Amino acid sequence: MRVFHSDAELRAFEVSISPARFSTYLMQTRGDQDKAVELYFWDIRLAGELVFSLHVFEVCLRNRLSGYLASLYGASWPFNQTALRQLTADDRRRLLKLVSDLQTAYRGISPSVDQIVSSLSLGFWVSLLTRSYSVPLQWHGPGLRACFPRDPVLNRADVYSICNRARILRNRIAHHEPLLRTDYAGVRRDVGRLVDAMCQSSGMFIGAGCRAEAQMRQRP
Repeated sequence: MRVFHSDAELRAFEVSISPARFSTYLMQTRGDQDKAVELYFWDIRLAGELVFSLHVFEVCLRNRLSGYLASLYGASWPFNQTALRQLTADDRRRLLKLVSDLQTAYRGISPSVDQIVSSLSLGFWVSLLTRSYSVPLQWHGPGLRACFPRDPVLNRADVYSICNRARILRNRIAHHEPLLRTDYAGVRRDVGRLVDAMCQSSGMFIGAGCRAEAQMRQRP
């Protein structure tokens, strides 16, 4: 695949994306500029395909964890003082700041639980899977089975590892960082497993719409 038809066009593109960024792809292609452009093209397309599965993963995870918190502390768990006391200081601060920011944005009207859940960062939800919450959220017992009922082999450390790696890959994609040296195939596989553990239908949805594996096989 040849994108540019002159050295001037290629140089202009390199300046536009920055020589530092382009050098990442040049190193992978041993200085072949046309192949570096092709690799960059492929990298962007891979990122787009991975977003499909990461999208479903993040939405499913936050809704599953929110539902579990509601079963413990009531439907209005973000406003429940017992629930707030169970959070680490950092997570409590993040939640309270978000609620305050949303209330300001809505001109004094308290946000709904759905608005809070959809606005909390993936980092917040992944944090709930750390060792700090093993006891309050019963991650070594019924908690894990309630959230990931279709995969009884998973333990808290497994789930946290998958979710944190997915978070890191998601952030790399969001910041348009190269994926060449990441374990994108492993993350895609494990994210699929975790989504299926939460909801078979959501796993089927990813299978029907995500073309990441096909894109991986086309790496130049």
